[in-house]
Amino acid sequence: MVGLPLFFSDRPVARLLKSSVFSEAGYVYWMYASPISLCPDGDGLRLLASGQDLSLTTEESLFLVELFNRHFSPDYRLWFLDSTRWILSFNQYSKIKTQPLVKVNGRRLDHHLPVGDDSLKWHCLINECQMLFSQPEVNQQRQEANLLPVNSLWVWWR
Repeated sequence: MVGLPLFFSDRPVARLLKSSVFSEAGYVYWMYASPISLCPDGDGLRLLASGQDLSLTTEESLFLVELFNRHFSPDYRLWFLDSTRWILSFNQYSKIKTQPLVKVNGRRLDHHLPVGDDSLKWHCLINECQMLFSQPEVNQQRQEANLLPVNSLWVWWR
């Protein structure tokens, strides 16, 4: 578990992480990973909220990160930076183009999902995250407190 601030600017995340503490973790590729809340919108899904708009506590965030890691390890690993910023690491290169979270907030996902030769793998990962995150008690407690559930993950790189 790591909790250090990173300043992402416009540089590719891989270059920043390569020189950080993460370079010792044994993974080759890195992406931003953001907890998100999706809602049905007709025959698709809309990204309702992410980041600070979710009011996700550190404990909730750590629980979801660990849940993800238990399920997807060793192929993928999430790293906790803070309750709104996570990093996804993996070893198999993917030929995809992704959309930064800022371009997707409030919009339907249909035209913003990863595209490219390996896009199906990433669509499956996002979908599997929806199923994985839909069950935890942490989301039931959030909904009882009138907070949006964290029911998926948005992954992207520049």
